[in-house]
Amino acid sequence: EWLTFVSDNEGGILVSRLLLLIGDFLFILFLGTLRTRLSAVEAEPRHWTAIAFGAGLVTAAMLIGTSTPVLAASSAADGLEPSAAQALGVVEYAFFIGAGIAGASLLAATGMLAIRTAVLPTWLGWASLVIALLMLTIIGPIGFIAIVIGLPLWVLVVSVLLCRRSDTAS
Repeated sequence: EWLTFVSDNEGGILVSRLLLLIGDFLFILFLGTLRTRLSAVEAEPRHWTAIAFGAGLVTAAMLIGTSTPVLAASSAADGLEPSAAQALGVVEYAFFIGAGIAGASLLAATGMLAIRTAVLPTWLGWASLVIALLMLTIIGPIGFIAIVIGLPLWVLVVSVLLCRRSDTAS
């Protein structure tokens, strides 16, 4: 079924994965800004900042990893064995689970710093912890929704807040 889906949707898969890869690039830029802001308010040894930044980079890598098997299957769909297609589907899912775990770590560490230091609004800190917990229920639909919708919305909200705080600091 997966092989049929991939071969029938090559164009859409290419576009969607290209957009995901562009989003990953922007996400890594976001992480640099977030790290700078968190580091400025956290006392040494800055372990929450290190966890947030490291987990964010792992999240980005795992999200890139979710694109690779699908792109490989899409480009070789005509000559791909069903067992190879199934293996690529399993690899894609494994990367997705990794992205969820790493993403939950990013949100939890950032949430802890928001609550402790007010680098971001306290409500966002608590929301980050809740979303992180939901992301850890990765096997079910709640975890899937938390990763696919919750994580991008969280990044968008944090980006806006970081930009607003940057404007008011100038």
